[in-house]
Amino acid sequence: MIKWQCAIIWWLLKHRNLYRCILAADLDTGLAGLLAAKLLGKRLVYDIYDFYADSRLLPGLIGRAAQTMELSLVSRADATILAAESRIAQLNGVKPRRLATVYNIPHVLPTVPAPPGRGQRPELTVAYVGVLSMIRGLSELISVVSEQHDWRLEIGGFGPDEGVIRKCADGTPNIRFHGRVCHEKAMKIYSDADVIVATYDPEIPNHRYSSPNKLFEAAALGKPLVVARGTGVDELVTKYQLGAVVDYGSTEGLAVALGLIAKWSPGEREAFVEHARTIVRDHFNFEANWSRLVDVIA
Repeated sequence: MIKWQCAIIWWLLKHRNLYRCILAADLDTGLAGLLAAKLLGKRLVYDIYDFYADSRLLPGLIGRAAQTMELSLVSRADATILAAESRIAQLNGVKPRRLATVYNIPHVLPTVPAPPGRGQRPELTVAYVGVLSMIRGLSELISVVSEQHDWRLEIGGFGPDEGVIRKCADGTPNIRFHGRVCHEKAMKIYSDADVIVATYDPEIPNHRYSSPNKLFEAAALGKPLVVARGTGVDELVTKYQLGAVVDYGSTEGLAVALGLIAKWSPGEREAFVEHARTIVRDHFNFEANWSRLVDVIA
């Protein structure tokens, strides 16, 4: 990490005539960015993808030091970017010189596919693509789907519990494991599904302020998103009626939420697609989001 910081500073000093603003992402680049900005008289915009101390397993003293450094960066940067309004609470009262919220909206959102005929498709196809960790509610998801033989779970990604999840999938006929997939393949999996699940453990501090791009991708595809209560994104799902909110770890709650979506009529599915498309256009518009980013950097 020290070598990484030195390399960043060296690059910024060497190429100082090629830029006028430094956009630093997280504490990994923030300290080097701040030092170079002060030495060279450049503007520093601090973009917080995830608060460092809340998203990494750091021992007490190191965690507190990381939090102190990050909040100091926020107060000293010319502007700070957050991924969701709810993350303002993580600033612990520190006032940025300028603050902007830029949602985690992909540059090119997928388009809503034509609804396929049911044909021989399962009653419900559930999709999850992301970090393969049990703190993402995957144990409960696998348990619920495995008991519904007319449902199917498409799961992809990689992570610390990949081996366990692969083993569960191999032993369950209605669960298909894709492993690591590219973004295009992930969008195909989502497009073919009826519902997307993203139930993160709210006991993890950073999960309480989550703003996953799954929300915006699901809405753009016209797919309902099931999330856990108390994870930040649940507020957007509730506010814009983009899916369902369940208690984390509750297989019963998850089964009920998925069961209700499974019973949607074709008309209800089409109505949800139109509703989600309107929300994306009016509230999660990429051009408007991009304008906020450009404005804070300019």
